[in-house]
Amino acid sequence: VWRTGEDAAATLEGGARGRVVRVAVSRDGARAVTVSEGGALTLWDTASGRVVGELPHTGAVPCVAFAPDGASVVVGLSGGPSGMALGVWRGGDGGWRSLAPGDAEVRSLHASEDGGRLATTHADGTAAVWSLPSGTRLLRVQAAGKAFTDAALSPDGGRLATACDDRTAAVWTIRPTGTMLAPLDADAPVTGLTFSADGARLAVTTDAAPVRVWDLRERTPPLALRGDGAMAPRVQFTPGGAQVLTLREDGVGVW
Repeated sequence: VWRTGEDAAATLEGGARGRVVRVAVSRDGARAVTVSEGGALTLWDTASGRVVGELPHTGAVPCVAFAPDGASVVVGLSGGPSGMALGVWRGGDGGWRSLAPGDAEVRSLHASEDGGRLATTHADGTAAVWSLPSGTRLLRVQAAGKAFTDAALSPDGGRLATACDDRTAAVWTIRPTGTMLAPLDADAPVTGLTFSADGARLAVTTDAAPVRVWDLRERTPPLALRGDGAMAPRVQFTPGGAQVLTLREDGVGVW
């Protein structure tokens, strides 16, 4: 674990079972969860480097992320006794709550800012929105013979954005169920997307430059961040929304 402004890193030792293939960190930085090659999950206290929880599992863990409350870890599992599954793990007390036993493998997941909702994409070409307090599925949309590659929730949890491998993205209302507000042509397979903090803009990355930013209120043509043509597979707005950060093959871009 590296802390900004320091040259040394704290090492988390003694808990991971084999090679670590995935890591997620809570929003406050106090907890980290690692996924070992065999599928076991370990919860760490980043200040002390101690293990505070373990979830034994045999099989793939396609994705893992902290809920915004920092106490719960959302996990997509495969290879368990019920097949593909999505669940919420409270690492401190070991509690596990299954949201979707038997559903198709989870390819991506994203929690809303308030921690009340979760967006997922699945290997069967569907995307879904879940209520984390109740475990109820609020929305399920189908990619119509294609595949969703990513999904994001607006900060208020009221809209779902989906990325598709047919070079499009879309924005949906969650209530009423599944109303598409805006189909967006990205001109290349979409690799990632994110809302601005006010929910007014959507940034979309593709497997070919440039990054595009849509104004969802005005419905005007997107702003293309062309730069030097370097591919940017991931994008994030700064908290104030005035700048966009792009993760590129050669570093980080600021727009």
